Amino acid sequence: MKIGVWKPHKYVGSVKIYYENVKIYLQEWGVDIIEFGINDKLPNNVDFYWDPTCTDGKSPNKKFYATPKPIIATLHGAASFSIKEASAGKNKIKYWLKMAKRKWLWIRFPKKNLSIITVSKYAEIEIKNHLPLKNVPFQPIYHGFNNTVFYADNAIPRAFLLHVSAYQKKKNVENIIEAYINIPIEKKVPLVLVVPNFPPCEPIDGIEIIRVKKSPDEIAALMRKAIAFVFPSFHESFGMPLIEAMACGCPIITSNITACPEIVDNAAILVNPAKTSEIKNALLEVIDNPILRADLSQKSIVRAANFSWEKTAKEHLAFFDKLNHLA
Repeated sequence: MKIGVWKPHKYVGSVKIYYENVKIYLQEWGVDIIEFGINDKLPNNVDFYWDPTCTDGKSPNKKFYATPKPIIATLHGAASFSIKEASAGKNKIKYWLKMAKRKWLWIRFPKKNLSIITVSKYAEIEIKNHLPLKNVPFQPIYHGFNNTVFYADNAIPRAFLLHVSAYQKKKNVENIIEAYINIPIEKKVPLVLVVPNFPPCEPIDGIEIIRVKKSPDEIAALMRKAIAFVFPSFHESFGMPLIEAMACGCPIITSNITACPEIVDNAAILVNPAKTSEIKNALLEVIDNPILRADLSQKSIVRAANFSWEKTAKEHLAFFDKLNHLA
């Protein structure tokens, strides 16, 4: 099997991790991957083309417009279409034009030979709700994680609450802080927020805000020490930190919306991310109840075992084989 793969000059960080891990396994299994960039012509001697880089509702590379061969696009989500606050503010017209252009590019895109890989069942629903792709074949395939970095060690004492994200409004950091502030002083344990680019603010008792990026090894070490991983996002198409924290045996508090419940299954306390009272109560539950923490920790480890980059690559290969035989 030969696949022509679009390779941009620069990847979104999580997309690069996804593609490079899947690529390693595909090549080990004998798949011939021919990468091409913006200055290259489409390779002709391939069975089909794959664009693994379509983020936030973007259509595949325009180089695919003229080919009669099958095209597969990994569409990682459509957050800007579904998050209301994304359209708010002084740039509302600019935002609307940007989204309209993305829809128009999908309308123009030749969909006869197109198939879509998504990162979750939720992402598939979201994409179909906002983009003209209802009659295109979809295949949800979950991401994996690096199990040599993210793993449990129950011998390490757990000492604080933890949140990790790149700063965006949808990550809901402000509500985590408000929920924590409302915990009675006698119940509080430290809260560590690893949020690069979080805006400056006055110091808050009990909260450490780390505004620099940490390596995966450093993040994993924090996850192994955390009483709970607090991740009540307003939106996730998948949520890589969730499976990484689960792999570290960390009890999870996360949202009851978007892809979060799908990814954690029964291994978490689910909250309404808009209700700080629910986040606060969940924090109190894990602080007060060691039996609950132990149960959630074990469930996290079991759930994380369902995810691996090898499994992700196998499901890609099965999908590629299926489409190749239909072509």
